[in-house]
Amino acid sequence: DQVGGFDQATRICAAMVKAYLRYVADRSVGIITSRECNAVVDRSGKLALTGAVEAISVWNLRQGSLVRDLRVARASEKVTRLCLKAGKSSVCAAGYSDGSVRMWDYGDGQVLQTFQGHKSGISCLSFDDAGHFLATGSN
Repeated sequence: DQVGGFDQATRICAAMVKAYLRYVADRSVGIITSRECNAVVDRSGKLALTGAVEAISVWNLRQGSLVRDLRVARASEKVTRLCLKAGKSSVCAAGYSDGSVRMWDYGDGQVLQTFQGHKSGISCLSFDDAGHFLATGSN
């Protein structure tokens, strides 16, 4: 019986490995959020932004659907922190594992500005109350 239990566990593990090897990003639901990043909700309460490994996912909370992914071509760095700019704009700042920070217009999916300077991943990110200044920090 012990051999049979081992056999069954082996078959389950083999099935899991085969399922993993069949993973194709275009044919899957996708990643809702990664554990390394926070999630933010826009001022209207209609949209949520989550770090989804190398992308920022914009979700419609009422419909429970993905609106768009914000990503740059050939990006390999992970999103580590998100924050929204004050006011009615659709601007967010995103910190990345390589120490860069990008300002995005999440309404139209465009990168507004990229900042370099930190030598390690961004661990904190915040706009001032007026939305004029952005403070960033890394480990």
